[in-house]
Amino acid sequence: MSYKKNKNLRRKQKKKRQKQRTQIKQKSKTKKAQELKAKAEKALSQFNFQQAVDLYSKALLLVPNDTATMDTLGMIFLETGNQEEAIEMFNQSIKFQPLKSEVPYMYLGQLYKGEESVECFEKGIEILINEFETIKKKTNQTEEMKTKLENLIKEIISGLCSLVEIYMTDLCFNEGAEDRCENYLKKAFEFSEDNFESYLTLCNLRISQERNEDAKSSLFTSISLWNNLNIENFLSNESEFLQVVEEIREDILTLNNPNVNKMEQEKIFKENIQLLEQKEEELNEKENEKIIKELESEETRNDQIKSNLPPLELRIQTCNFLIELGQIEVAIYLLKEILLEQNKEPEIWFLLATAFDYLHLSDITIPLLHKTLELHKINKQTEDCKKVQLIIEKLENELNNNK
Repeated sequence: MSYKKNKNLRRKQKKKRQKQRTQIKQKSKTKKAQELKAKAEKALSQFNFQQAVDLYSKALLLVPNDTATMDTLGMIFLETGNQEEAIEMFNQSIKFQPLKSEVPYMYLGQLYKGEESVECFEKGIEILINEFETIKKKTNQTEEMKTKLENLIKEIISGLCSLVEIYMTDLCFNEGAEDRCENYLKKAFEFSEDNFESYLTLCNLRISQERNEDAKSSLFTSISLWNNLNIENFLSNESEFLQVVEEIREDILTLNNPNVNKMEQEKIFKENIQLLEQKEEELNEKENEKIIKELESEETRNDQIKSNLPPLELRIQTCNFLIELGQIEVAIYLLKEILLEQNKEPEIWFLLATAFDYLHLSDITIPLLHKTLELHKINKQTEDCKKVQLIIEKLENELNNNK
């Protein structure tokens, strides 16, 4: 073998060894990054956000092209109110792999406004639809694949509804804005005719068009898809509604009674949770029988109930529309259910107060407004406190003048 050939062989062997060392080094980094991410997930589950950020950041230094970690960091930043850092992280994720995931696009769609927001949502929806079509084409669908398709449909529809909201707010004066809203909703209904969010968004659009009867019909359909309340029967049965009113009045008396200890309040809360569970069971007996057998504890059961409900903000929006359309009784019924799950949100108490104000029931309205004020003070929402205080003073003056 000549010297030249021998030299070339040594060079090739050297490159091969360097490549192997690089691969081994990279595997070691990847393994270390996975360990850090596992610790970060644990910190996140304990709501230790800063520790989670530190650990995910270290993992990202080891594997700089890990877009999944970038997306997770973006979500944590958003959760902790660091909006600029969230935007930077989501954009970094897109820069590395623009077609991998819809996640950064959908979050940026929420963070941006106007045309930028539309662009992000449309790109995210495009990725979701491509994934949906790919899975749909596959033969012999597994249960896992069917579940994935159902979840993709929900995400696509949610994105389309977000686009409608943008053209009803930020871009409402754009040429053809109303037509765009109609087309986005038409596409949403093509994916599913049984999605509560599509009907809720349609209700919003019809209200803006002053087509209130159509809006009410869409809203009632939306509610029927996630709540077992028979609205027509409820509205025609005055005694059932009066029972709900009395229950709320009793809750207010309990709320304002300093002699009622925390254990008693906890007992009342658990009784309400049990009531909510019974109503949920009526929604689909066969499905719930199967669920009950699989559940190991009451806590798991409560989590299951919550997972079947729309996000809290959409249920609050539903109640807002009900009040706007004059469906006060249904709004009160749903707000009472929401309070069983979340009673620290001032908007819920304020909406309930607004609903009772429509019925001229000051003995309930004023205590509800005081509770709203208390929560605004806890949250240090000064301007909201002033607004609620003015409403309370007005109602109390009216009540005193009528005596």
